Amino acid sequence: CVAFVIRHPEPIKGVPFHETRLYFDRETRLPIHVERYDWPRRSGDKPPLVEEYSYRNVKLNAGLKNIDFDPRNPRYEFPR
Repeated sequence: CVAFVIRHPEPIKGVPFHETRLYFDRETRLPIHVERYDWPRRSGDKPPLVEEYSYRNVKLNAGLKNIDFDPRNPRYEFPR
């Protein structure tokens, strides 16, 4: 995989994380793992991991239709 690290050395208004690590599959170029770290509590502390997601067995061209992404799709039984 290929990894990218985005790190903000100082807190910035509107930026919720100190560091984000993104991992991409070399072949598909799709994201396969994400780690997000909060701001360290004190200088010298390691930033705490607050979010972590992994994507496995991703199926491309799964035959989805526009209705599959429509919140009005009656199969979802969302309240009106």
